[in-house]
Amino acid sequence: MRIAFISRHEFNPIKGGIERVTDTLIKEFLINGHDVYSIVLIKENSGYSSPCDCYYFPEISIYSKVNREWYNNLLNEKGINVIINQYGLSRESYLFLDIDNHNIKKLTCIHSKALLSYDTYAHLVMCSTWEWKKIVKLAFLPLFKFKYLTCLKRHYRKVFKMSDKVVFLSSKYKKDIERLHLDIDITKFESISNPLPTKQEELESNKANYVVYCSRMDNEAKNPISMIRIWNDISKRGLHNWTLIMIGDGPDLLEVKQTAERLGCRNVIFTGFTDPFPYYKKAKIYCATSKYEGFLMTLIEAMSFGCVPILFDSYVVASEIVDNGKNGFLIDAFDERKFASILAKLMVTSDISGLQKEAVEKVKIFSTDRIASKWFNLFNAI
Repeated sequence: MRIAFISRHEFNPIKGGIERVTDTLIKEFLINGHDVYSIVLIKENSGYSSPCDCYYFPEISIYSKVNREWYNNLLNEKGINVIINQYGLSRESYLFLDIDNHNIKKLTCIHSKALLSYDTYAHLVMCSTWEWKKIVKLAFLPLFKFKYLTCLKRHYRKVFKMSDKVVFLSSKYKKDIERLHLDIDITKFESISNPLPTKQEELESNKANYVVYCSRMDNEAKNPISMIRIWNDISKRGLHNWTLIMIGDGPDLLEVKQTAERLGCRNVIFTGFTDPFPYYKKAKIYCATSKYEGFLMTLIEAMSFGCVPILFDSYVVASEIVDNGKNGFLIDAFDERKFASILAKLMVTSDISGLQKEAVEKVKIFSTDRIASKWFNLFNAI
């Protein structure tokens, strides 16, 4: 089968979860004898070497007639059977799914929770650092939420109409889609989890007192500033033999660094964009403070290295991955005081090997070969 992955950006695995997932699937599909291509809107000078042939749209505009003609010609020239749109929540989807050849099957992936930030919209507003925006949005909160939901519904209607299947990260998101009353063909709903992009190694026996946090530095969704406030609480408890390692870059990195400095947080290292796996291998604990997620890739990656996870129970897939108290800890959404308390208790626990082994065992269900087989079944079914 000939498969094309389509997106706005290159699938450089160190850039983020979607990129790492796609890079993993491309390699697995190639191993299984499929012809795989990637077609990308924007060419980046990142030094990324694609494992498959990669093509770039001639223009950046998603409304370009030149792009549309070039894209359709390329798909026909390569004899593509299936395209996988990896940018399903953006308007770029309207270009990626605009295909004349009806024999080409179109799959759209939604790499976030189905309702995005709608359920936590008020919390997002309260966390805004722009006071005048906060006041305006709180005053007109119902109106802003209505507008937000209206735009989301319009997008889903169009994507479902243009796609043969819309692939979410959990079957639990089907209820959210049904809540929207979209008047769509709900049989197009499909769910496949993300794959674990690494082969699990033997658990490191000599782990260090590291707490690792890995995400895009974006306070609207990933909420790294919350981790800094939590670590400030830890610092006040005198646990100075531990180090917090913040991995990632993004629009709010400077604000996060400045907050850490202003609060006087001790033992915090910011690495920027880098390979997180050496840190997972050495760290004992992994933390996440996201306001919403679809499927947190860094969570299963860290667990595969035996990091015990602590995270906010702010999205439905969290409880599918973490069994509270068995292989990690789920904290009531945005309760930073409770988060710090559980983290501190774990830091002073003399033996966490049981939790570590359970974490490693749990994420075996996300092995690449298992997830790839679900994709192959979907290809055969459409």
